[in-house]
Amino acid sequence: MHGSRSSDELTVKEITFKADNGGKEKVAIICNQVCIPDLFSLKGKKPRIVMDLKGVSSIESKYRKVNTSGKLVKTIRSYLDNNSKQLRVVLGMDPSKYYIVHATQNQMLNAFSLEISEKRHAKGKYAGKKGSRISIVDSVPRPIDKAPGPEKTAEKMEPVNVARVAMKEPATNARVGVDEKPKLAVDRNSADKGRSQMNADDYKGAINTFTEIIAENPKDSLSYRLRGNAYQNIGDRQKAIEDWTTAARLGDQVIQSYLDHMQINWKEAPKK
Repeated sequence: MHGSRSSDELTVKEITFKADNGGKEKVAIICNQVCIPDLFSLKGKKPRIVMDLKGVSSIESKYRKVNTSGKLVKTIRSYLDNNSKQLRVVLGMDPSKYYIVHATQNQMLNAFSLEISEKRHAKGKYAGKKGSRISIVDSVPRPIDKAPGPEKTAEKMEPVNVARVAMKEPATNARVGVDEKPKLAVDRNSADKGRSQMNADDYKGAINTFTEIIAENPKDSLSYRLRGNAYQNIGDRQKAIEDWTTAARLGDQVIQSYLDHMQINWKEAPKK
């Protein structure tokens, strides 16, 4: 039929903005199916947060420019290239502030969201550090929609305010696919320590912490994901992908979707 749209085409239904009473601001891209854009920042006199989403067939014209009246996010602009079908969503930020950005994904609502908060005391601590105005902590989003089993409730429902995780061994190491059962719980103090290190931009320290957790819980996919996030934040893309691949093979559906989106094969171990 003419004018009909295939059900597997990716369409952006809505872009939303919300500011809460605690000073945090949230921007969400809501699609007709699971969507995970590439997330990065642009520094300079006009700092911006950018989300690139591939394979988009349509978005309403009213989202080309949205004035938010936010204290952190000033404008939201979107640009859809009809030839490449890449959608770019750009958040114009207040240039006088420093930011921490967390990404989440609600698979039930097909929503990719950013939670943006101001990084306090940046003038003293971060003024001399190039590129530190915007710290993206979770560019691979954490899931927020799945109901966990009773034995995992405490671990799964706790917010993950962190970045990624990676291993010193390749993703094909012997731990993947072993039959032994994983530990039932991750050491809460160690996990909290890793998250605190991530929030303080101590990514190397977080890598060491999550490596210790993985040694005790070799099938904990979340720790692999978070360590991969930490590697990504220090610029070690190869180790990040190794950890994300391991997390995907251990059943992390968010990472599976992300790697599929990036056209990275995680289903088969590389041949020796």
